[in-house]
Amino acid sequence: MIARSWQMLKSDGILYIVLPKPCLYNSRYCNDIVWNDLMTSIGFQKLNGKVTDRLVYWIGKKIEKGSGVILKKEVMGGKTRNNFCVVWKGWDHYHSE
Repeated sequence: MIARSWQMLKSDGILYIVLPKPCLYNSRYCNDIVWNDLMTSIGFQKLNGKVTDRLVYWIGKKIEKGSGVILKKEVMGGKTRNNFCVVWKGWDHYHSE
């Protein structure tokens, strides 16, 4: 859905995402660094963000398509962590399906 958002937005379009805070701060596979790398790989540059007690707000601007790949990799261990993860295999994989 995020990749489709990139395709739907006009040049310099703005994407606003709201996630539950545990998605980035209590996940085995994702944190704010991984999230920002993912969004850059898809083609968004972070403009602003905010973290509240329950939510994470992320605002990004559409830029050129990225070329990176983000795979599932454990960044924080622990039995109490959730399994939230977003995998990006790049535009070639996205368009071949």
